[in-house]
Amino acid sequence: MEKATKEDIKLKLNYLGLDLENIPDFLSEFNGLNFNTSRFNNDKDHRVFKFVPINKIDILITPSLRSDDMKKKYSDALPLSKYLTLGDEEEDVERYNTFLRMIKRFSISDVENISMAQMKLDKSEPFRVKYDKSSLWQIYYSEAMDRYFMLVCTEERTFSEFFYLIKKKIEFSKKKSKTVPRIYVPINYMNYSEAILNVNEIVDLENYLWVLTKNWCLFFEVYNKKDELSLQIIGDTFVYENLKSTYKIKLTNKEDAIKFYKLIKAGFIMQTEIKKYFQFTTKMDSKSNLELYLGNTRLTYDNLTDFIKTEFDKAKEGIYAENNNIKGMKEKLDNLKDSVGFKEKEYYIKQREISTYLECRKTFLGKMKYYFKSSKKSNAKNEENIEKTKNEISNENETLNIHVEEKEYYTLDDLVSVYSLLEKSERACKDLNQDIKAMELKLNNINSKVKNANLYIEEIDKHKKSIFDFWKFANKDEKLSLEIGGDSEKETTTNSFKKVFNFEMDFEHLGANVDNIQRKKLSREEIESLFIAKTEILNILNTIRCNKLDKHAIEEELDNLKEEFNKNRLYIDTDTFDVFGNIEADSRTIKYIGNKSHRENEKSKFKILNINKKIDVFDFTEKLHSILNFIEGSISKITSSYNMPIYKLVPITDNIQEQCFQVFNINVEKELEDYQDNGEGALNLIKLNIKEGTPLLYYSNIIFYDNNNQTLPEGMDLSTNVLIDCRKFEFNLINKTKFRTNNYFTESDNLILPKSKDIFVYEYDLN
Repeated sequence: MEKATKEDIKLKLNYLGLDLENIPDFLSEFNGLNFNTSRFNNDKDHRVFKFVPINKIDILITPSLRSDDMKKKYSDALPLSKYLTLGDEEEDVERYNTFLRMIKRFSISDVENISMAQMKLDKSEPFRVKYDKSSLWQIYYSEAMDRYFMLVCTEERTFSEFFYLIKKKIEFSKKKSKTVPRIYVPINYMNYSEAILNVNEIVDLENYLWVLTKNWCLFFEVYNKKDELSLQIIGDTFVYENLKSTYKIKLTNKEDAIKFYKLIKAGFIMQTEIKKYFQFTTKMDSKSNLELYLGNTRLTYDNLTDFIKTEFDKAKEGIYAENNNIKGMKEKLDNLKDSVGFKEKEYYIKQREISTYLECRKTFLGKMKYYFKSSKKSNAKNEENIEKTKNEISNENETLNIHVEEKEYYTLDDLVSVYSLLEKSERACKDLNQDIKAMELKLNNINSKVKNANLYIEEIDKHKKSIFDFWKFANKDEKLSLEIGGDSEKETTTNSFKKVFNFEMDFEHLGANVDNIQRKKLSREEIESLFIAKTEILNILNTIRCNKLDKHAIEEELDNLKEEFNKNRLYIDTDTFDVFGNIEADSRTIKYIGNKSHRENEKSKFKILNINKKIDVFDFTEKLHSILNFIEGSISKITSSYNMPIYKLVPITDNIQEQCFQVFNINVEKELEDYQDNGEGALNLIKLNIKEGTPLLYYSNIIFYDNNNQTLPEGMDLSTNVLIDCRKFEFNLINKTKFRTNNYFTESDNLILPKSKDIFVYEYDLN
């Protein structure tokens, strides 16, 4: 063994406090285990977490991988002591060398990180129960022996958890403290105790929560340092559009668990059985508990009975209202049917009369016969037939008679039933409304036909004053059109469809399209100015634009740029920027944007602003004015291709700056993720609904890279931002809402608690 390797092993053994020549008794002792690997009702790893005393954890070493079958790993395992002593047998030597290789591989810094993490966990369990690399702990529980054991797999490449445990055991044995240190670890393949909820209830609750939150959740049984059990549910839920937050439900006793189970089950039943009327939304409280809302009403176990009664009464009132509507609509439909039947008979009689005329006009005798016939008898017969038809029309429909039983308390079954009746009433009302519209259209058509028939008959009668006039009229070759109404107007309705933006489906196409357009329509100076507007310089540009020129602020900004310039090793003792100070990258070098290759150089704000040794405040201010003019000139050249929302997250004290250029984000999730959190409390989220054709500029690929070699991919692969000129719009506030999320901000302690924030949403339409 090399000298350096020996020194490294010696250093690590000293760090652990382990002397291989004098193995402590507690590492050599092993009384055997009785562990049944065939019976598990929890087939998911790491669903039980405990604070386990280190003196109750035995260590077994197995020549396996963590991913190997549990039966194989356990059957091949040997006590740690078999690997610590150098015996005479070949197997003893091989095991001893294996242990030395494991020492060689582990990192002291990794063990220190585990130690620091366990110190934090000793004070409080983590919010999400699991923590970084918790799956590396291969600890199991033998119920028969009431002992825990760690399986160390020699085929793995990391052993930090194993050596951390050895170090803690050695330290405890030397201190001889009465308080045994505990480590917070998952217990592999441990059955749920079912002391709070049984497995079937857990499975049901998992499904119920998936329906209500649209995300799967995880269930953990967690034992604290006093071995007190809690059932903890961790999951994500949508809190605003596609934004999520992580909720945590902690149930410490069976009574509270059953209440929560019944509450979620009730919400599930209502949302699935009566989904037309019940679509719950989820919110988070300040402690990241999950809340269910129907509109503005929060559903809790305590108000569940009153909630059901209130909703039952709403449905009952709705049924009575629909019944009244049905009654009135039935009467209207019956009257329309009477009118249609009457008019149809009238039209039939007139059609026969006209047909008789048309048949008679074919011959001389027929014309004479038609001229001298008596119309009085015919008219009397017509009236008789019409009256008979009117009396024959029957009222086939009866009012939908639904009676709702009154009770003091109502069950979910009652609620489902009453809403089924309400849906039946609404469907009947809708069907009647369609029937009425169809009957009104039919009546209009038949009225037009009758009107045309009357006009034609009147024309015939007008020429019956003399035999010669009638003879002349009857010989004319005129065609009759009874089917077209004389006063009917064709109404054409044109549906204008606007393209509504869907980020998942449309963003890639949008990015490629606008990048192509901006390359054609924007000059190099305009593109570079838009790039500068994405930097911290935008604040100074807006100050100048609002005629609030602050020389001191500009001087400070220039000094900051020069300092940043020097820190980036771009400054040299020359008068210009380009002479060796910022040597362009080799154009033959292949770079990538996502999975797309190119050979272009990134834009530099220092180069665009001409930051060099001799630049002064005057030159810098002139450059800023020039950039401002280019932005103002270019912003009307590009417009939105869609109706779409854009977002900006700002401190609670800010809102829209109506005289400024502002950078917004097409992707609300990205806006929250990119926000530079300075420790503020609540924040404001500004949402603007922009219309197709709205002027704005996109931060597409051409804004961030040159394209001298014509190899830059088209798209918006580097940003989802846009720039708008707030001066061009009037802002109409249409909605204010609030949500809480803990998924998008830097956590104060990633291991224990997430940072949760209230977000106040101000939604505007632009005019």
